[in-house]
Amino acid sequence: LLENMNDFPGENSVIVIDNCRIHKHSEIIESIIERHLCILLPPYSPDFNPIECAFSAMKYHIRRRGDGVRAAMRRDADPKEIGHWIFEALFAISPEDCRGWYKHCGYTVD
Repeated sequence: LLENMNDFPGENSVIVIDNCRIHKHSEIIESIIERHLCILLPPYSPDFNPIECAFSAMKYHIRRRGDGVRAAMRRDADPKEIGHWIFEALFAISPEDCRGWYKHCGYTVD
């Protein structure tokens, strides 16, 4: 991700991090702040995190395909079947969806 970002204060130079333990690892934070602006979200603040909107959309997409997903979740099912449903849900998200989620969370989007 960081390799695809521009130096701060340029476009695409800010990364917003939630409170997941691995996101706050010192090496990760150091590699971000070398070139980018890092914003840590306050604890328990999913309304500021656009990824929560994406997770919600993916779960909705998967629920709508209930029978197929349940079949893929059988103990003897091929793990690739489960991956198929996850990728289908992921690729159902459009750039317009993402822009809307960022705006919904209060971020400025061009």
